[in-house]
Amino acid sequence: MDKIMLVWSRLSRRSRDISLRLNISLLHLNDRPPYIKAAIKTLRVMKEAKCVILQLPPGPALFWSSISKGKTKLICDVHTGMFHYRSFKEVILNRPFRRLLSRCNFVLAHNDDAADILRSLTKSRIMVVYDPIPVIDFVENPKLGLKDFILLPVSWDRDEPIDYVITEVVEGDIYDRYGVKLVITGDYSRGKLFLNLDHPKVRRNIMLTGYIPWSQYYWLVSHAKAIIALTTWKYTVLSSIWEAVAFNKPIIASYTPTIYKILGDDAIYFKPGIRGSLVEAIEAFHDRPPNSDRLARKLKHMSEDSLKRLKSICEDE
Repeated sequence: MDKIMLVWSRLSRRSRDISLRLNISLLHLNDRPPYIKAAIKTLRVMKEAKCVILQLPPGPALFWSSISKGKTKLICDVHTGMFHYRSFKEVILNRPFRRLLSRCNFVLAHNDDAADILRSLTKSRIMVVYDPIPVIDFVENPKLGLKDFILLPVSWDRDEPIDYVITEVVEGDIYDRYGVKLVITGDYSRGKLFLNLDHPKVRRNIMLTGYIPWSQYYWLVSHAKAIIALTTWKYTVLSSIWEAVAFNKPIIASYTPTIYKILGDDAIYFKPGIRGSLVEAIEAFHDRPPNSDRLARKLKHMSEDSLKRLKSICEDE
């Protein structure tokens, strides 16, 4: 256990892919508050490993890692939930521990806007490391009877206004107008929808896949006409953006300043909550698709360059 990617809670695709690209061990403890088992295991890991990349949140992972790090190099990969909260529970679990970021050797930000926030929280060295471009070696047709479709990958979290998207697509009748269906992935039992999914117009325009394996999910990404990246959160650059880049797919993104700084004019944008905005974006994509090849080249270079710097830090004694 020379170098380890350490994860306490839900394993992100980013952490999984960083461990693969850097060829380091992945330790997913998957514990829940009060995290007793994870804390005991972390104390052991910090004594044995030379370098630990810690996925944050939750905050208690930072507490136990920082107080026991000794000579171990501690690199904290800070996701948005560590400083931008959606619930009181997240405030309790994360905010009291932010000051401990100063005990990290390096703090990883996912983009420049997140880096600016983190510089106000810690004096530790901040480094922007973009998500790895997924390396896909196997895809499997989920056999859903799909032909032409736009893909919306979601986690069914509160920052994803899925009802808005479904309403836009159904009222705009994109299947009738453009010959495409909207396919929405993820475990929809985690969310609440207010539309009748059995209505003929809804079924014509929308398909919910539910949970599917990675191999089938990547088949959908590779065969989609475009990928919709949906969030209302500041400081977030979605995994679906990097997945779209892996297959040079056009991106239709909800507008935030952070996402625009990454994608620039090589994507099409809409504003969630504004009636007609998404339909107009789909129409713009249909009439004049953005330059996905140019975007993919730019983002692949950004990702690879930042991962090389991270690898160098991990290997530096």
